[in-house]
Amino acid sequence: MKKIIVAFNERAIVFIGGQFQQVLSAGQHWIWHGFKSVEIYRETLKDLRVQWTGITNLLRFDRNAAEHYWQVIASPENTATIVWHPHMPAQVIRAGEVRAFWRPAAGESALSVWQMPQDDYRIPTEAEQVLLQQTISEPLRYYSVDEGEYLLISVLGKPEAVLPKGEYILLQQKNLLVAKLNSKEIRFANDAYAKQWQKNNPELFAQYLETVTTAENEILLWTDNGTLQGLIPPRQTTYFYRSTRADYQRITLNDNLQVPENIISLFRATTPDVQNAVAPYLRVINVPPQHLALLTINEKETRILSTGIYHFWQIHHTLDYNLYDLRLQLTELSGQELITEDKITVRINATCQWQITDALVWRDTYQNGEDNFYRELQFAVRAVVGSKTIDALLAEKSQLDNELAAILRSKNLQGIKIHSVGIKDIILPGEVRDILSRVVEAEKTAQANNIRRREETAATRSLLNTARVMEDNPTALRLKELETLEKVTEKIDKISVFGGLDGILNGLIHIDKGKK
Repeated sequence: MKKIIVAFNERAIVFIGGQFQQVLSAGQHWIWHGFKSVEIYRETLKDLRVQWTGITNLLRFDRNAAEHYWQVIASPENTATIVWHPHMPAQVIRAGEVRAFWRPAAGESALSVWQMPQDDYRIPTEAEQVLLQQTISEPLRYYSVDEGEYLLISVLGKPEAVLPKGEYILLQQKNLLVAKLNSKEIRFANDAYAKQWQKNNPELFAQYLETVTTAENEILLWTDNGTLQGLIPPRQTTYFYRSTRADYQRITLNDNLQVPENIISLFRATTPDVQNAVAPYLRVINVPPQHLALLTINEKETRILSTGIYHFWQIHHTLDYNLYDLRLQLTELSGQELITEDKITVRINATCQWQITDALVWRDTYQNGEDNFYRELQFAVRAVVGSKTIDALLAEKSQLDNELAAILRSKNLQGIKIHSVGIKDIILPGEVRDILSRVVEAEKTAQANNIRRREETAATRSLLNTARVMEDNPTALRLKELETLEKVTEKIDKISVFGGLDGILNGLIHIDKGKK
């Protein structure tokens, strides 16, 4: 005798002497083996599916014994079989396959078995109602269709049916394609699918969708309750739900590609996602104050744009523009090394203020207007400097500015006006600068010497006149003596007086008038 204990969630498959004997359920068992070998295969019952791999051979050699413990279900040709039990997820047995399941315990409900055509996707209604309350797995798939939605089912690329609101369980097939339609939306997003649907089942297609096609030189804007939803470019087909609330606005792209203000308002009021989708088809031109822009379409002149923001359709057309600044502009000429008439090299810095008066003429006359003007300014400065000596350049700076302005205006530059022009700096070479510094220093020294000699002569003449006055006027002479006495006493710390006040007044300072 052999004692075998089987756990609650187990089954024990017993072989004695290599022959199948029985299946033991949960509990304690004693078996007589007659001294033959005993083999036991234990299987944990997660559900009713048989996991034991030896079931295949047992069904082949002892099917009657096997069917006592297991329910064997074979799916006929061209048939799919669905098996379900409360203790087991639903199983799908494809055509020609055989599977075994543990028979439910006494008192439990039997296995539910439903059969359907192999290529069908709709399972029997009874099975669907049961399985909607259960957890399912592939190849069964659950679909929930809300209000305003539809489930489009296609087989081999051909739409077969459209299922309305509800819950469905479909059997997935190799050639089955399921798509969800949402009539709450406006546009059917899958254009490739819609095209195939329209081709293979036009009657069913026409019940739910409509086709909108744009011409070669046409775009279409579609809105929902006044809100822009998208743009359809030329030569494109789009599909909309027939229950849509969309409004369509067709726009022909002629020579005037400017976007009307009402469409710009729609564009600004819509969502960022729609703006990003429409933006590639728009060209925005911003002309700042005191500027203008020359717009060309397909390399042809079209119009002049003044200050403002402009929007143009950029679809199947080439748009370009040039922006021109109408304010006073400054061109500076720096570090130009030129030779004067007396063969001295100088470095010149010049500046010119000018303004564009006719942008169209300015653009059409010169390939690069600013470069051309810079060269003309160079030539004018060279002509003025080359015709003057270094002394004339340094002495007649204001005259140089007038000559420079006259030369530039004489060139009759098209599309611009010269306001002012002048030479800012004349930079001399080091050796010339040293020579001129010495010349200036000598001139100033000579001037200082002349001034000093004139002052000395004037002082001598003044002294001579003073002496003549004192010679003929004793009172004046005495006043001069007293003045001199005052100056002398200011520098003396201590004076010893002999002979009284008269000794001081007459003996300390005495100017001899001399003899006549």
